[in-house]
Formats: sequence, structure tokens, C-alpha cells
Amino acid sequence: MAVEIPQINIGRQHGEPLNITQMFPLPIDTPFGSLAVKFMTVLGRLDHVNGTIQEVFRTYEAAKANRLGRLSVRHHMLLAEEVVYWMRKTADEIIGLVAFLAERQSTGKWPTKLAPFPIADVLKRPPAWVRPHLAFVARLNEVSNAYKHSFVNSELNLIGRDEPGVYALALKDNDLDNHAPELHNIRFAELVTRFDAFYQGACEQLRACGVPHMERAPT
Repeated sequence: MAVEIPQINIGRQHGEPLNITQMFPLPIDTPFGSLAVKFMTVLGRLDHVNGTIQEVFRTYEAAKANRLGRLSVRHHMLLAEEVVYWMRKTADEIIGLVAFLAERQSTGKWPTKLAPFPIADVLKRPPAWVRPHLAFVARLNEVSNAYKHSFVNSELNLIGRDEPGVYALALKDNDLDNHAPELHNIRFAELVTRFDAFYQGACEQLRACGVPHMERAPT
């Protein structure tokens, strides 16, 4: 498929080594460990995600043509599901990082408790930096939950007509008496570009709440 493959901008091409220019100052001594190491883990994970995104696009034509039978379709779908999983995990983690630093910046003290479900928390009380991305974060949460919890989702076997897509069949509470299954679908390229916009917004917040601000905060 002759299209440009979208990528999450992490400051380097997929497979290139980590460079200090891709980092920014984050505290290394907190009650929850080194935030710099945590962010390095995020960068490494997103490099892996960028590679998997490339594989989603590379396997699309074979899956669409069903050249290898059901196996090629399933492989393509699992790759797309893996991208959603890592995006959701990263969104949770980076929302937690921003909230952790923002609380220290406002109170001068390190938090001793973190929200166990960061995405759920921001969907209820979205901070200003999340609001432009709120619809996307909600969609990512719904699709991820459908993959994890919806009993009917395994019945789904869809391939995009013209380009890769993400599809999930959600059934709230797995209750057919009170809920109808809901089909979620999003263009895969849109998923990547919207996650990238969310990620860049989060990075701006991390820069704003990083080490220089911590050093000026009261103890």
C-alpha cells in the first residue's frame, strides 16, 4: 500500500538509539522512584509501538486479500490490538506522571498516593491540557476496555476496505438483557496521529513541571 506510514514523534526514527536530546529534566529521587527512568521506559515502549505500527500497514494488504487464510487476518488484527494496548498503558502512565509532578509543583510536597486508574480520573475531571484530547482519550479507553473485557469482541473479524482500521465490539457489563453491542471503529492512521497530538501535549506539561520547577518548590 503506497501511503505514508504515520508515526509517534519521539524525537528519533524507529530503531535508532536513545539520545539525551530526546529527554528533558525529570526528578530522579521521589517516593515512587526515578521519573527520568520512567520516561525512558515510555520512550522505549513508543519506539516499539512505532515498529508495530509499521507492521500493521505492511500486513494490511495480505490481510485484505486473505492471502494466507484466516491466519493473515488474525495476525493483522492482533498487531492493531497490540498498538491499542500499549497506547492505553502509555496514556495511563504519562497522565500519572503529569499529575504527580503537578501536585508537587502546587503543594511543594511529593504525593504519597497516585490515582490507580489515571485515564478514568481525567475523564471525570479533565485538566486543561487533556481537554483538547478528551474525545480521543475516551475513545481509546472504550476500545481498550472492549478488547480486555467484552465477551463478544472475539467474534469480530473486520478489515478496513481502503486502509487499516481499529475495530472493537463492546458489550457493557457483558449484559445482553440491558445493553446492545456497540461497534467501535477508527482509521488506524487517525489513531496514531491523535495519540501523537495527545503525547506532544503531555510532553509540554512534563517540561513545564520538570526539575527546574521542583527546585524552586518549597520543601
